[in-house]
Amino acid sequence: RILEEKSAVVDASTPVVAETKMQVPVSGDVGGGGGSNSGGHDQQRQEIFRADAGAGEGDVEGALMMMLKQFQEEQKQTRTEQQQAREEHQRIFEELRLAREEQQKTATELRKEVALLKERLEANREKN
Repeated sequence: RILEEKSAVVDASTPVVAETKMQVPVSGDVGGGGGSNSGGHDQQRQEIFRADAGAGEGDVEGALMMMLKQFQEEQKQTRTEQQQAREEHQRIFEELRLAREEQQKTATELRKEVALLKERLEANREKN
């Protein structure tokens, strides 16, 4: 939906929107004209025309500006969420790195302890 709104805002120039508006049948079935584009662009135009049927070109531009602002807000929120996710991933990565360092340190200490125990065992065998 967001991508469709973005495409409609970016791709829909005022003349195209005005032309499509002229193709709207009286029955209210929007987008049935031969010159209209298919897909999300028509859907966006339909929403604009349903929201303000019979409005002037300035009202259409206002609706497009509202859609653009909404899209920009959604993008800002998405970027904020992505940044929070990146920070969380970095925190988790750092915790894993520290845990791995601790694990390696413990493994080194255990190897030293095993080596000492082997030496003691050999020394005890030599005594006996």
